[in-house]
Amino acid sequence: MQHLKDITQAPLGRTVSAGQHIEAWRNREIVGDFSYLYLDGMILKHCWAREVKSVSVLFAVGLRTDGRRHVVGAAEGQKDDAESWCGFLRHLKAQGLKPPGLIISDACRDFGNVADEVFPEVKWERGVVRSYRNVFGRVPDRMAVTVARMLEPIYSQEDHPLAAKRAEEVVNKLHSLELPEAAELVAAGACETITYYRKIARRRRQR
Repeated sequence: MQHLKDITQAPLGRTVSAGQHIEAWRNREIVGDFSYLYLDGMILKHCWAREVKSVSVLFAVGLRTDGRRHVVGAAEGQKDDAESWCGFLRHLKAQGLKPPGLIISDACRDFGNVADEVFPEVKWERGVVRSYRNVFGRVPDRMAVTVARMLEPIYSQEDHPLAAKRAEEVVNKLHSLELPEAAELVAAGACETITYYRKIARRRRQR
């Protein structure tokens, strides 16, 4: 913390606290265009008055059109629920965030509706990794590799219809393997994890 005070003392003629830096960063103007906006939440440990407490943090990472990643924003002390995410996205929009090409996140309750409320022109996609984990949680450990190999081709098809067809085939295969819970998860969530195919299709039509 002393290093931060020393750094700010020279150019500004006064010390600036870490809190001031963070608040200035949170309220800065967000410039540039983003192809993808990734949203996630995590629990961090903070120490207040010699007592360690857990605090939730929401954050947004964008992928610029030039391929570079950029931390767009963060919000501390918020719950991982629809109301908090809506407020966070509205804050980013107020700071100048333009509609990204695609919003990607885990599936908290009604997140698709939240994204649509703040950026109605942008499609939402559910993160694949967490979706995979949910499916794996419904299959025996000995079959996890087999199921993973079944899921992977869904995300390597030429277009959205083929991906959707492949997902349907996986659902049927899981039922044949007597894994109904895993099949139900794929059936319910696969359509939310292949939205990017529609973005690729639009890009091809624009060429």
